[in-house]
Amino acid sequence: MMDGWEPYVAEYVQQILFYGLLLLAGLFTGKLTGKLFPRKDGGRQMYPPGLPILGQAIALGRLGTMYIRACRKQYGSAFSLRLAGQRMCFLFEPQHIEMFFKAPESEITFRPAVEQFTQRVFGLPSKDFFPKHSQILTDLRHMLTPSTLESHAQQLAHYAEQHMEELFPVAGGSQVELFTAVRKLVFRSAVPVLFGQSFACGSHPGFIDELEEAFVTFESYFEMAASPIPHFFLPRFEWSRAQLLAWFGDAHKKGLFQGTPVGELLQKAGLKDDLAPHLLLALLWASQANTVPATFWAVAMICLPEHREHLQAIRDELLEGVTATDQGTEPASEIEADGDRERGLSSMPFSRLLPAAFKLATNRRSHIARCTSEATRLRVQSLDVRFAAADLQLDLANGDKVNIPKGCILALCPYEIHHDDALFPPSASTFDPTRAPMNLGDGHAIMPTVAGIAFGAGAYRCPGRFFAEMEVALLVQLILARRNFTILSAPSSTPNGAQQDGGVWELARNIASEIGHCILGKDTAFWGLGIGSPETGSSGSSSNSSPPNAGSDSINSSNNTGESKGGPEGAVNASKTNPAQVGEAGSCSSSLPIGKEDGNRKDSSSSCSSGSSSGDPGGRLPAPDHSRLVGVKVPSAPCVVTCTVPKYEEEGFLVL
Repeated sequence: MMDGWEPYVAEYVQQILFYGLLLLAGLFTGKLTGKLFPRKDGGRQMYPPGLPILGQAIALGRLGTMYIRACRKQYGSAFSLRLAGQRMCFLFEPQHIEMFFKAPESEITFRPAVEQFTQRVFGLPSKDFFPKHSQILTDLRHMLTPSTLESHAQQLAHYAEQHMEELFPVAGGSQVELFTAVRKLVFRSAVPVLFGQSFACGSHPGFIDELEEAFVTFESYFEMAASPIPHFFLPRFEWSRAQLLAWFGDAHKKGLFQGTPVGELLQKAGLKDDLAPHLLLALLWASQANTVPATFWAVAMICLPEHREHLQAIRDELLEGVTATDQGTEPASEIEADGDRERGLSSMPFSRLLPAAFKLATNRRSHIARCTSEATRLRVQSLDVRFAAADLQLDLANGDKVNIPKGCILALCPYEIHHDDALFPPSASTFDPTRAPMNLGDGHAIMPTVAGIAFGAGAYRCPGRFFAEMEVALLVQLILARRNFTILSAPSSTPNGAQQDGGVWELARNIASEIGHCILGKDTAFWGLGIGSPETGSSGSSSNSSPPNAGSDSINSSNNTGESKGGPEGAVNASKTNPAQVGEAGSCSSSLPIGKEDGNRKDSSSSCSSGSSSGDPGGRLPAPDHSRLVGVKVPSAPCVVTCTVPKYEEEGFLVL
C-alpha cells in the first residue's frame, strides 16, 4: 500500500507542472483558437471555443454532463468537441440515436472507440484482445443468460446475509454512510460469486477490504486513465492498477479461478497467460462500476417519503411471493397472509426470501424490477461511444445537415437523453416505475425496459445485463426487507471515495483558474476550461438549440467548495469543480420543505429540470456527480442515514 506523504508530494509537483503547461498554452490561445479549430460545418456552428491541442477536454472533464447540457443548449442537437486532437460528435435526435445502435459496421463501428479503454485502462493490447473480443462477449452472454442465474442468486443472498448486520447496524441509533455500506455489500457479495471464495478470502484476513480499496482508487480515475493525458500524472492510478494486476496474476498462477465464472471465461478466451490478469481486471470493473451506484440509487430513491407507496408495493409483492412459495399455492385466506405479515420479512432468513425475491428480480414486469430500472435510468452514464467508419451526412429536424468525417468519434449522452421529456413523457425527471420504455418517435422502444439505453443496445449491448439487473433487484429487496432508512444531513460535499487534498493542490488549481480566466476571457475560459459561465450568444447558436428540460440551467463554478474526484491527481479529472455546486441542488437534508429554496438550493422543479435532483422531489439526496462520464453516476456527497428494523402494523409496514 502507498503510505506516508511521499506519494502526495509527487502528485502536487506533477499537478503544478501540468497547470503551468496549461497556462503557457493559454497564453497562445486568444484569436488563434478559431484558426486552429474551425467551428462551422456547412455554415452551421458546431464547436465551442477551446484550447490549442486540448480543445474542450479540460472543460468536459471538469463539468461533465453539465457541460454537455450547456453545449446542447447553445449549439443544438448535434455538436462536436475537440478532445486533445480527436473530434467527438454528440447526437441527440431520435433518428440518430437509433442509427447509432443499428447502423452497419461499415458505417458506424465499435472497436476503435473503445480501444482507448481496453488498452490504456486495462492494459489489453488491441492486436491480442480484439480478435477474440466478439467471442468473449458471446461466451459471456451465454454464461449469464436468465436460465443460469439462480445458482448465482443463491450465493449472492448467502454472502449478503453474512454482512448485512455489520454494514447496516441498528443498535444505538448508529449512523451509516449509505453509499459506502451499499458498495461494501455489493463488493463482498459479488466478488466471491464471480471470482470465487478462494480469491476473495486471499492470503490473510482483511484481503477483501484491501482489494476493495485498491479497486475504488483504480475506478475513480477511469476516465482520465483512458484520456491521452500521460499516466505520469496519475501515480495513484498506476499504483492501484499494478496492485490489482499483481493480485490477479498470483491467484491465476495458483489456479484459484478454476470452477468460477471468470475462470470459465478465461479458459474459453484463450488469451496468453500474461494477459489473463488484465482481462480479470476488466471483468472486476464491469461487475462493480455500475451495479454499486445503481443499487445505491435504487435503495435511496425507493426509501424517500415521497415514494413510500413504491416501498410498500415492493414489500407486499415480496411477502406475497414468500407466502405463495411456502404454501405452494396462492395464500388460501387473508388470515394466513396476515400471519406472515405480523411475523414480518425482517425476521425471515434470506434462504426463505430467496425463491420469491429471485423470481421477482428476473421478472421485468415486477415492481422491484421496474423501480430499480427507473433509478438506473435517472442516474445513467454520460457517454456511449462509437466510431465513424465512413463519411456520414446526417439530416437534422430543423433542416440542417451535419457532415461527419470518417474517423470521428460519435457519442450519445444517455444521462441527458434520459432527461428528455419527448423521449420519456410526460416528465422524464420524475421517478415513475410505471412509465413506458423510451419512445424514439416511431412507436418502437429501442430497448423493452424502463432503463432505456442504460445497458446499451444493438449488437454491443451489455453482455452481463441479465446478471446485473438480477443482482441489483435482488440485493435491493434483501436490504429493504431488513431495514428502514432515515436520511440525515450530509456533513460535506466531498465526492464519495475522494481524498482530501488542499494546500498546494488547491492553491495551484485556483491560481490556474484565475489566470486562465484573465488570459482567455469569459467565453473561452468557460468553454475551454470550464471556469465561470458562458456568455450566451457570443459563441453563436443554431436554431433548435434549446433541448427539452434545459430550463434555466446555470453552470457556475464560482461557489465551488468541494474537492476533486479521486484526490490530488488526474490532469483533467483533478481540475473538476464539485458537481454538487455546478448549477444544481446538491445538499442532503430531509428537513427542507419540499419545493422551497434554502440558500443556494433551487426549487425542486427547477432542480429536476436539470437532472440534478431528478427522482428526488424533496431534494433530500446528494446530487449525482456530473463529472463522472463512464458508468452509472455516484453521489457527489455522503448520504448519511440511520437504520431501523421495519415494523408491522395492521395496514402493513410502518415506513419511517
